[in-house]
Amino acid sequence: MRTKKDIIATISNFTQFASFDERLQKHYIVFEDRKRKGVWTLMLKEGQWSVHGKGSEYCDEGETFLTEKEAVDFIWSNRATFRQSMLVLQK
Repeated sequence: MRTKKDIIATISNFTQFASFDERLQKHYIVFEDRKRKGVWTLMLKEGQWSVHGKGSEYCDEGETFLTEKEAVDFIWSNRATFRQSMLVLQK
């Protein structure tokens, strides 16, 4: 992912590579949160993006809901670890 256009193209196919939670009816991908030394979970349900962070020393209170532009910016900020997780899911 070299540009934000690459990210936009990738998330347009999010449901094709993301895991799916049957109970919550959400597509999601989990990837490393290097800044806080934990993990991020990026989720999509019925066109609504959200993110949640969790680590050994923290847990976000709830999901943070994002617009598509905010989701693109979020992925851009975490593109290295997001891409690593995508590669694992595609194997």
